[in-house]
Amino acid sequence: MLFTWCKSCLADISKQAALNTKQQILSENNHSDDSRILVVELDIADDDSNKNAVNYRRRYIERIRLFSAAAYPSGNLETTSEDDWLKTLNVNVKGSALVAKHIVPVMKQNQGQYSSIVLFSSATGMIAFPLMMAYSATKAAIIQWTKSLALELGQYNIRVNSISPDSPALFEPAKRSNIPDDVYRANTSGKCIKRLGQAQELANMIVFLVSDLCPFCTGANIIVDGGLII
Repeated sequence: MLFTWCKSCLADISKQAALNTKQQILSENNHSDDSRILVVELDIADDDSNKNAVNYRRRYIERIRLFSAAAYPSGNLETTSEDDWLKTLNVNVKGSALVAKHIVPVMKQNQGQYSSIVLFSSATGMIAFPLMMAYSATKAAIIQWTKSLALELGQYNIRVNSISPDSPALFEPAKRSNIPDDVYRANTSGKCIKRLGQAQELANMIVFLVSDLCPFCTGANIIVDGGLII
């Protein structure tokens, strides 16, 4: 996990939810040093909230190297409400842009050292899935925005990539009992690798993209779905 080799920040609209995630990470990794994980309350769709969160992080994390961002309403053309559209656009697209607006100036101060932005897209941003009208549109937008941002920020040694997993809800260690049998079979049978992905496998890809092992990769969308959409 990222916190084992760098200081990390967990940001959530619910600070308690972020604190719960922090404790889960520490517990699962038998780690007692909680000083390496900063928790901050953040409404990603609000400009002032992003500005305050970045300033708060800067007091504790000298060099910001990474940020990764990801609303998930379901519905078809007729059932997706205007509020659903606005919320999904605000969180997935506008929110990512607002974070970048405030964090990129900090990254530019890294004085020649590479920084990395990893954005969360989705397999649904690459192919059509049922009942994901708004979500799919915003995740497709993230893939294109990744390329535009990479083009703009490369001169500052800031790399920008995105990852496209299938549904994070289907990544282990999600409780198998919470996944209907037909959903499980449909998800695994359509993959080259006949199983659910593991959360650690997704985390490993993020670590690779932000590490010094990947200094020449930018503008790419990395698919992490076990071969679902090839």
